[in-house]
Amino acid sequence: MMPLFVIDTMGKYPGLAGLFVSGIFSGSLSTVSSSVSSLAAVTLEDYLKPAYMLVMKKPMLETNTTLPSKIMACFYGLVCVGLAFLAGSLGGVLQASLTIFGVVGGPLLGVFTLGMFTTKANQKGVISGFLLGLVFGFSVGFGGPKPPPPVLDFSIDGCINNATITSIPSTHTVQIEEYLWLYRVSYLWYPVMCFVITLVLGYVLSLIYEVLKLDNNMRIYKDNYKLVINYDLFIPPLAKRLRSKNSNVKFDPEVNKELNEY
Repeated sequence: MMPLFVIDTMGKYPGLAGLFVSGIFSGSLSTVSSSVSSLAAVTLEDYLKPAYMLVMKKPMLETNTTLPSKIMACFYGLVCVGLAFLAGSLGGVLQASLTIFGVVGGPLLGVFTLGMFTTKANQKGVISGFLLGLVFGFSVGFGGPKPPPPVLDFSIDGCINNATITSIPSTHTVQIEEYLWLYRVSYLWYPVMCFVITLVLGYVLSLIYEVLKLDNNMRIYKDNYKLVINYDLFIPPLAKRLRSKNSNVKFDPEVNKELNEY
């Protein structure tokens, strides 16, 4: 509506419409550039630096972080451009934005829920559940075929236009029931489905990794004996219950000496 308003009211003045469009582009580019820079910085700090430390056995110097940061910013910029082309096949802008938010935000919410509400969730289990939730969300959100949106009934009473059709095209109408039931679900349910799948699979896989001794879940503890939990990681009711549970536990003198350091 805003571009139509500008063209109707200021289209007769040369340059004003272009100035308005340039203002919109400047505002959108500033938002996109800050988001791309944030993604590049998070990727560098949380993924590239730990991977460099794991491979090279030494921390990455700050002088060597410029090039990887620029490469990641360029990569995320290309992803944004690709999503712009992909959004053209998703229908309306609202549906496209809610679909992308659902398939990404649902698994992210599941990750934070597992971390704050449970003590059994470990890194490998949560990451596996997150990736499975993403795969499910993208396959449902961008897969197909999907049924066309329903069209409301309308009346043609009063139409004076007459048309004569001499040939009837032979088309096969696909019934709604013939589509896969996952593709018939509204896009408004994508966040809920991805959240539930990430939550359930992440918790179950965490238990499996713990039984198989593939992840010891040491990150929630402050000591090597897995006795003192970092209560700040959990929601207040769970942290309060954990404090009351561990308040009556008595430790050995050697353990107490190490715990006093924390």
